[in-house]
Amino acid sequence: MKFPFFNLSQYRWVNESVIDFALFSAFIYTDDDDYFNNFLKNNKFCDCSGTVYVIKDKMSPTQLWRKIFRFIPSVYKVTLQFEKTDESIPFELFKVLFITKNDFIQHNDIVSKYWIDLVKKSESFEDLYNN
Repeated sequence: MKFPFFNLSQYRWVNESVIDFALFSAFIYTDDDDYFNNFLKNNKFCDCSGTVYVIKDKMSPTQLWRKIFRFIPSVYKVTLQFEKTDESIPFELFKVLFITKNDFIQHNDIVSKYWIDLVKKSESFEDLYNN
């Protein structure tokens, strides 16, 4: 598994909720069941090698100190349980999805046109992420 992961199940990616379409590690910092069930559970995610995974479950931390100090940001880490599928996404298809799923792209402004050009020129998932 190579992070970041990108959510393939959501129809559109919205800028205000980056956590809903991109995961940068196998952890989330909330134990909110509604959030997990609505945005993550059974959703398909593509990693940086094109492999598709499904999030099946979450595991709360077992360390007592994490539970006691859960009010401190980034201390309470919930581990996501991924299941590898037999599916994979070719990079060229992923670039098309990356452009078409993003709600925050305004196709007529200069910054968006520059960003779209960078995506089109990317040669790998890592290259795309670094741009």
